Amino acid sequence: MTPTFGKLYAGTNPKLPIALQPIYATTAPNKDIELFRGSATIKSSTVKGVSGDCTLNCRWLPDAKVVFEMDCELGIAAAFQLMAGQSGGDALQLEFDAFKPSGNCVLTGLSDRIRGVISGDWSIAKSENIKVLNFHLANWPLIHGVPIRYDDPTGKGFIGLAGRIELNVDDWQVIIDPVWNHEEMAKATKTIGGYCITHVGQVNRLSQALFSVEEADGILTALHWFLSFAHGSWAGPMLPVGFDSQMERTWWNFGPRICDRWRDIINWFAHEGAVSLSQLWPLFYRRWQDAYWKDTLTRAIWWYVAAAKQSGGSDASLILAQAGLELLAWAKLVETEKIVSQAGFDGLPTADKLRLLVAAMKLQMELDPGQRALHGLAMKQGWMLGPWALTEVRNRLVHPKHRDDLDGQGLAVYEAYALAMHYLELAILFICDYRGSYTNRLTATSRFETERVPWAK
Repeated sequence: MTPTFGKLYAGTNPKLPIALQPIYATTAPNKDIELFRGSATIKSSTVKGVSGDCTLNCRWLPDAKVVFEMDCELGIAAAFQLMAGQSGGDALQLEFDAFKPSGNCVLTGLSDRIRGVISGDWSIAKSENIKVLNFHLANWPLIHGVPIRYDDPTGKGFIGLAGRIELNVDDWQVIIDPVWNHEEMAKATKTIGGYCITHVGQVNRLSQALFSVEEADGILTALHWFLSFAHGSWAGPMLPVGFDSQMERTWWNFGPRICDRWRDIINWFAHEGAVSLSQLWPLFYRRWQDAYWKDTLTRAIWWYVAAAKQSGGSDASLILAQAGLELLAWAKLVETEKIVSQAGFDGLPTADKLRLLVAAMKLQMELDPGQRALHGLAMKQGWMLGPWALTEVRNRLVHPKHRDDLDGQGLAVYEAYALAMHYLELAILFICDYRGSYTNRLTATSRFETERVPWAK
């Protein structure tokens, strides 16, 4: 039965926790968000600078970035000097009178106003001590989670929604709530494409202790990779704001992290249940604290998300997914479990490396007959095991020899890609020792159909 967690309901218990409110919000898909307005100066090492009223905006299209516009009626000559210096290699900085330090910028236009984009990360800290950190998520679906309440915009009381995500690990508490008009914004963004703010999150210490800017950036980075793995596209925290003990703004970060346009994703988290995230997060975060596993997870998730986007088609995505599988096979079988020596692993055919990983995860080794095209090609070629079949398809895509075996086999290539992604997302969960439920992309008849991961059965 399809859950009804996407429905708002009136007459909510007023004792339910109040939903977080976004600091920045989108009132329509792809609409600019004003981040800051005030007097500012653009300068370089060779030009004294141009000052004027400046507006800093988050602009979504064609890709999410932070842009600025500045009045420059009294400094047009200096503005041209800045543009010329930029062409010659000068680095430009934008500095607001209200706060330091400056941020690197690139000028993109010059008329009655100076226009440009912020380049690189730009953090502003009034204090190194943060009590509460708020952030935003773009393009996330509604997640089935803990009930929360909103003020009814019509003034008739409260509106409830079972949509909160709770992520706790050690002394860290993270909560993520949908915006009150999530359904409306998501529907509009799906229709025209692009971006909208769908959720607001908050980070704090369970002990209520203060934390540093460095710690804040660290937890946001971990959440970025974790949430992007769950979503199957780049969709981590953005536009964070830190508050001190008096709930005064003390830290901003204007460098938007990578964020993809709205996409409907079918992957291990297609069931959209917050419990799965709550179970996986502490396991993921503890792996993340280890330098080796942080590097391994970063690379594996990068390949996973790149493959999920299928920007180069199923054939290129299969190659990326197999690279991730080989990385995780090495990490698990050689580095962690010591099942195979380094020399022994290097001497194995790729198919056997993947067979060992699939066996360790207790996955079905044989091809699923439901993948009819791949199964038929494998029967013809004699590749009756999943790791063998996807490796042989990948080899024929990369190497000229026997490439004609794939003529007219586009569906078989896609099914080999789907099998590789099935293995890869389960391997990442396996590395983290996750033992909860997931959506099996190969066999699920509904996105809400789940099963336990094989090694936990």
